[in-house]
Amino acid sequence: IRKGSLRMAVVVARGGMGKSSLAKSFGARACPHMPVFSLDANEDILPAMEGLAKGDNAIIRRIRELSGIPDEPESRAKMEALFKSSPWLLLVDSLDELGLKDRPRALRQLKEVLGEYANGLHLIIFARPPVFASAYELAGVDSMFKIKDLDCARVEERIRAASPSLGGENRFWDFAADLGISRRVLDEGTCVFPQMSTYRDINVALSVALGADLSKSGLGKSPHQKATRSALYGHYVEQTLKHVSSASGQSVDTLRALIRKSVEKAKPNAYTRDVAFSDSGCLGLLTETGVEAGAEVCTALFGSRLFKKSGEDGTWRFSNQSVMDYFLAEWMNRSLSLDGVVQCERVTEMWRLFESNEVAGFLVGMENGGKCLPNVFMQLCVNGANF
Repeated sequence: IRKGSLRMAVVVARGGMGKSSLAKSFGARACPHMPVFSLDANEDILPAMEGLAKGDNAIIRRIRELSGIPDEPESRAKMEALFKSSPWLLLVDSLDELGLKDRPRALRQLKEVLGEYANGLHLIIFARPPVFASAYELAGVDSMFKIKDLDCARVEERIRAASPSLGGENRFWDFAADLGISRRVLDEGTCVFPQMSTYRDINVALSVALGADLSKSGLGKSPHQKATRSALYGHYVEQTLKHVSSASGQSVDTLRALIRKSVEKAKPNAYTRDVAFSDSGCLGLLTETGVEAGAEVCTALFGSRLFKKSGEDGTWRFSNQSVMDYFLAEWMNRSLSLDGVVQCERVTEMWRLFESNEVAGFLVGMENGGKCLPNVFMQLCVNGANF
């Protein structure tokens, strides 16, 4: 990078690889002698596009704000001159989390920056593998690094490291076998556990196992098949809501309905990749549904591991994209049923949700989605899914 040989790269990772942490550590260690700017597409670029003055760029505008550079002609001119003549590194995270109608706007901003600062800029994007559009339709990508799924040996090593809290690793593997998530497959000649192929998946599986005291009988009844990805995350959500229920005095069913209604209130559609929540919206829903509870319910729910703070105070998002995709798949699963009849042709209307392969992966393990499995495969195939 210091020699200027790398113009642009994309790092792609399956859910759970910790893109944000990767971006931060890369920025901190890779280039100590050039300025490094790290932006989140959802948290930084998208808000900066609001009220954008003609001729201004959202990315440069956000960098100015974060750097404390005054928005006045002389300071802007100095910054422009430096950016055009000196090497600098831009790390962009969460491009895959932008709604599909917002993403082209953000990509235009990126292309503008690439064109304007071609002499100095080095751009690295951290994102999940694009399902339909190669390299997110960005031209001039020099390199694409894909973080591979964890192999069986690495997963077993992680479980072994966690064995003291499990009372022995064999207890976990007995539980995993009962649950149906210990199945191994060969993927391009490498042994993998399909339900535990990322660090996030392993953490979810360990959490579910410990929450059930390593006994399948300790799990609540899952609405999905036992060995599916949606079942594993369903147990994870169920256990989390039980903790929130104890803290808030509200039933698990009430809390689950609150999340589902919040998702529906956001009016998701086939282009949705993210849903935002707010304290005021949560309180409004409690009032609408006649639940006699105060702000402490929303505080307990948003303080759980299912959510994270986002932008302004009182605004929240799901804690990671896997949890987001689980609830999007749940919404789609419900949307496939009209008047109690599953209408699989609706998959055609909503195929853009499969821009995240995790939505498809969760959906086919759910009741209505499972009935529409051929339709899901067909939409992935006819629309040119990369894998």
